[in-house]
Amino acid sequence: MLHGNLPVRYLGVPLVTRKLTGKDCTALGVIRDVEKLCMRFFWIGSDSSARGARVSWKQILVGEGSLWIAWVNAYCFRSVDFWHADYRAHFNWILAKMFKLRSEASRLFCSIRNWTQINASWIWDNIRCRGEKVSWHRLVWFPGHIPKFSLISWMAILDRLPTKDRLARFGIAVDSGCGLCRSGFESRDHIFSDCAFAMGVWHTILNACGLSQEPLCWNDLVCWLLLNLKGKSLLVHILKLAWSGSFTSSGRSVTTCSSEVRLVRSKPL
Repeated sequence: MLHGNLPVRYLGVPLVTRKLTGKDCTALGVIRDVEKLCMRFFWIGSDSSARGARVSWKQILVGEGSLWIAWVNAYCFRSVDFWHADYRAHFNWILAKMFKLRSEASRLFCSIRNWTQINASWIWDNIRCRGEKVSWHRLVWFPGHIPKFSLISWMAILDRLPTKDRLARFGIAVDSGCGLCRSGFESRDHIFSDCAFAMGVWHTILNACGLSQEPLCWNDLVCWLLLNLKGKSLLVHILKLAWSGSFTSSGRSVTTCSSEVRLVRSKPL
């Protein structure tokens, strides 16, 4: 029986206790070296190092501009264009989405004469629904705003928070009392303009800043903020942060209520 010599090799790599070096793994690079030689012979006809390519990529895709577009035109659309091609089952999901939107795209591009103006910005401006600019945007989105605060205040202004009055309109049976002051019907207007707890927090902030304010309803409160929170001073910035932050602290009862509703609805009847 013949005995081999150490180190023993397995799949071309020596089985040693020390860390492998690049020299120990040279056998693994044989396939890569062979592929390099094949590519050199393919491009330049010899085993010398290739410098550049025989045919430029632009010349390969002349008239198409994209390998994917060239493939689609050759194997999917063939002799017809996208607007007249028939959808086939072997098309991938991207083409399936494009065919579903073909009628909308046709209405968008049918009147185009100068195709050089078509870009992502032009398409977005023509497909989005434009609304009038609201006056309260600078109370919610301003330099240095806290995203969490701004998101909740934005939902509050749009009256989209899950307050108990909204839950009741959805047919969900909940206790209608305010979770902060325990008096009054919990709604957006009550929590942020009538609630004694919320108003106490807001007036404490105003007093700390040397300001005062009479009790106002929700719409009058927003008008007061728009009238007084102007400019870029430090005081205005602090008041905007404090006002948007008050939505987060006051909205905890709203979040707790909606969580309890989800828990109740998840239980079997």
